[in-house]
Amino acid sequence: MMNIIYVSKFNQKGENTMNKKEYQEYEEKVGRFFEEEGIQNLSGGCITCPDCGFNFLQEGISDLPIECGCGNTKEMLDAPSFSWKPCDCCNSHLGGDRYHATGYNPSTDEIQEYEVCPDCLYYAEYGQLDDTTMMDMED
Repeated sequence: MMNIIYVSKFNQKGENTMNKKEYQEYEEKVGRFFEEEGIQNLSGGCITCPDCGFNFLQEGISDLPIECGCGNTKEMLDAPSFSWKPCDCCNSHLGGDRYHATGYNPSTDEIQEYEVCPDCLYYAEYGQLDDTTMMDMED
């Protein structure tokens, strides 16, 4: 299982910036993403290199780490990286870590790839945000 470093929803004064209404809006965004994408799950990790398209799951490839054509390894790509790109799942425009993630679409029988924030990866795994955010949430 991938280690997820959670980036909390606190402002510079240390105040919790997410209330129950914002959490409900967040849940609705994530739900719409799953519905629009036709996926049933979201898991951390990549299958193809986003730079050159190399498929790390090709048959016959069992010895890792394998470098793709541009010098990346699956392990390198599975690590988070900072980005200003919005999260594909919740569409947060805040800069922060982005993880490569995959979701299975049963209607197309394909695994689709995304770049998501730690919050969305955590939410997809546990069905809620981290315990601290959930306990500190106010009306």
